[in-house]
Amino acid sequence: MNEWTRRSIQIANQDCYLDRLFKIYSISSNIPREISNEDWCRIRKSLHENDDAKLVESLLDFELFPVKDPYVPYLRRDRGALERNPDTVRRIAAQLRSMGLDGIRQKCSQPKEANRQLGPMFNKWIRGGAR
Repeated sequence: MNEWTRRSIQIANQDCYLDRLFKIYSISSNIPREISNEDWCRIRKSLHENDDAKLVESLLDFELFPVKDPYVPYLRRDRGALERNPDTVRRIAAQLRSMGLDGIRQKCSQPKEANRQLGPMFNKWIRGGAR
């Protein structure tokens, strides 16, 4: 067995392992993402006007896009793709419309998943003196 794997297993089997680990990875849970009233007005307007491109574009700026779609990251990087790909925009907008305004709001304001918070925490702990 690899030396580091063996050491990791030994540490994990010690008392208070999870308690000590939480000092490094102190995740916060159930803190909803903030969404401004201005953003919601823009979304509501584009939803009621059936403007697919504006609806999708207004949601691209949010930290969490309300539908899981593999083309959303591309649209975030290249906003001109909204005009060049009307069928994709229509398809995504149809999914958004089927959710309704409340469903969109719920998805956009979901708390950040715990596993998405962990990345920078170890380096922060190391820089802080690794107590």
